[in-house]
Amino acid sequence: RTQMQNAALRQAGNDQSLGFIYSLAVREASFNDSFSSPDMLDAQLSVTPRTWFNYRATKQASEPNHGGDSGGRSVWGTWAAPAAGNVTFDTYGSDFYTSMAVYTGSSLGSLTNVASDTSGGKGNGLASVTFNAVAGQTYRIAVDGLLGQYGKIILNTLFVATGGPAPTSV
Repeated sequence: RTQMQNAALRQAGNDQSLGFIYSLAVREASFNDSFSSPDMLDAQLSVTPRTWFNYRATKQASEPNHGGDSGGRSVWGTWAAPAAGNVTFDTYGSDFYTSMAVYTGSSLGSLTNVASDTSGGKGNGLASVTFNAVAGQTYRIAVDGLLGQYGKIILNTLFVATGGPAPTSV
């Protein structure tokens, strides 16, 4: 309360000048904190940018260091390439320093690194990766806070197909 509010309460005979007013912001757990419950990105990467938060995210047992950084607050996405092509993921617009890695593999223990970045390659602390996608391949995208930082993540995507669509099973 302001001094004026406290003075008004005292004049009214209601001396609450020692009372406290505070607010507490509770951040919910990230919906895509776990490798097993990632944000599913659509095949054409048409919903961009994606907004994720890693305020209460954690690092799982046997989770690798993304981009070589220990992090500790990772969130996950998954994307299946609809065709062969060049894809870029970056975190430009995020409000903290990020690290990122893209993997193939179906479990934390079987991940193969496809691309990773910690510094954005431009010295701005935001991560950016570009790689050649294989048609039909599922990719796991991990974004973490550099040295455990947290905040609002903006995941930008760009996919340019260079080949035909992924083969379908008959």
